Amino acid sequence: MLVRSRKSRIYFLRKFFDYPISLSAQTLGNLGLLRTLKIGFSYLRVALFPPRQVDNLEQFFISRFGRELYNTFFKSYTEKVWGVPCTEISAEWGAQRVKGLSITKTILHVLKKTFSPSGDLKQRARKLL
Repeated sequence: MLVRSRKSRIYFLRKFFDYPISLSAQTLGNLGLLRTLKIGFSYLRVALFPPRQVDNLEQFFISRFGRELYNTFFKSYTEKVWGVPCTEISAEWGAQRVKGLSITKTILHVLKKTFSPSGDLKQRARKLL
C-alpha cells in the first residue's frame, strides 16, 4: 500500500494557515505583528482577569483564549460549521469539544521543542520504523 503525506490548510486573511493551526513562525507571520500582539494582550487580559460567569460558547472561548483570538478564528468557523450563533450554544458543549486545548500548553510545547537539543527520542524511533 502506498502512503502519501497530506497537508491540510485554511485559506484565511488571503494567506494559507496549516490545519490544525499551530503556534509557528509561519502562523505568526501570516497573522502579522499587530494582530499577534492584539491576540497576546487579549489572552493576557483574560488570564489575569477571568470572567465570573460563562454561560455560552462565546463566553467559553473568550474566557479560554481571549476575545481577539475568538473573533479571529473561532467565531466565524463555529457559526459556519454548526449553523448556530455561539451565544446559543452551551459552554458545556465547548468544554467537551476542546478538551486539553490550551494556549499556555501550546507555548510551553513550542519553547520546549525550540530549546531542546535532542528532541523527542520516542518520536524519532517511530519515524525510523
